[in-house]
Amino acid sequence: MEAYLIYTLKSALILSIFWGVYVLFLKKETFFYVNRWFLVLGILTAVLLPLVQLQHIIQVEVTAPLPAISQKGSVAGIIPEFTSWWTYLFYTYLLGCIYCTTQFLIELFSLKRIIQNGKITKQIGGTKFIEVNAKTSPFSFFHTIVYNPGLHQQSELNTILEHERIHVSQKHSIDILLATIIKIVLWFNPISWMYKKELAQNLEYIADFESCSQPQTCEKAYQYLLLNQLSGISNSIINPFFNSLIKKRILMLQKQRSHRKSSWKYALILPFLACFMLLFSFKTHVNYSPVNQSVDDLNLNLKIQDSLPPLFVINGKKQAADFDINSVSTETIESISVLKGESGIEQFGEAGKNGVIMIQLKPNSSFNAIPSKKPLIFVDDKQMPADFDYNTIDPNTIESVDVLKDKSATKKYGKDAKDGVIKIYTKKQEDQ
Repeated sequence: MEAYLIYTLKSALILSIFWGVYVLFLKKETFFYVNRWFLVLGILTAVLLPLVQLQHIIQVEVTAPLPAISQKGSVAGIIPEFTSWWTYLFYTYLLGCIYCTTQFLIELFSLKRIIQNGKITKQIGGTKFIEVNAKTSPFSFFHTIVYNPGLHQQSELNTILEHERIHVSQKHSIDILLATIIKIVLWFNPISWMYKKELAQNLEYIADFESCSQPQTCEKAYQYLLLNQLSGISNSIINPFFNSLIKKRILMLQKQRSHRKSSWKYALILPFLACFMLLFSFKTHVNYSPVNQSVDDLNLNLKIQDSLPPLFVINGKKQAADFDINSVSTETIESISVLKGESGIEQFGEAGKNGVIMIQLKPNSSFNAIPSKKPLIFVDDKQMPADFDYNTIDPNTIESVDVLKDKSATKKYGKDAKDGVIKIYTKKQEDQ
């Protein structure tokens, strides 16, 4: 849910970048065919590029296990419940998608009804020509051309049908459909709506240019045809001959062709995409690996001060030194506070010198502590009582800590060592 919303935001950003470069640098050029593929590439890039993740992994060796308290002051493995607002955003986004999809389906149904009420007059190749009685501007949709012959003179009609045939032969409906889908997915981004408008306008430029290039078409007469007639239905998924962009189409027909040297402007998109990838696609992941230590190691040599675990306090009650944080369900946690250094000692004495993690549970919540293990503890080769708390040892006086587990512990110390053995060696008096 959260990941998908972040994906759509990245996708919207990429589409906005392509739209900005097109409007600022390419829209006024007469590279209509290249502009078409540039705009389609923008849609495909907006869909695919946010999925690209390039990871740079850094291996960092440490001489001791990672501390139980993270650098951000939270317990590893416990994530506060701050994600509910993502749920509200997602359902709001979903409602917008449903609304836009409904509009799209209504347009499709309206289009289908117009075509079904018409009569197929001829079929050239795979293209169907359908006559209708409705007062509608000629339009094309995939392999279908729809027109009302009663609204046009025969000479005009031939020019109009040639224009629509170009839309069909070059499969412009696919471009319109892609732009419609991306508009539905990114409905919250106003650029996606303008992007579709620019794409449709460029497709009209292509059809106009191709039509005027035909030997039987007079360019001046074609422009007068555009000026003298303006009518029809409003539908965003078709290629209508007459539309609100007629003035811009006439100006573009009269414009001098752009010089090939201006094609360098298409490269302007590259630095923007590179910046996007640097910001969002490249991630550095740090792997901490203790020296000479793995999960299966039975002997651990710990030589740093903060090797001992912190004190856990749940609902104001101190927990045992070997308390297992996994016995507390994250769903029952209301808040977590972390005390370090002097603040832990001031509030909890020597027991808090390695840090304190204070957990407050939600009302009427409880936890079942996992039965704690009771390893044998030796200090300078002297066995300590069963209730000995090794948190009472000043870390500054510790020289090293050896840990024995499983068979290596029971083999040497018998069944009493089934939960392991911790051997603590303190510094000699002269070394302190």
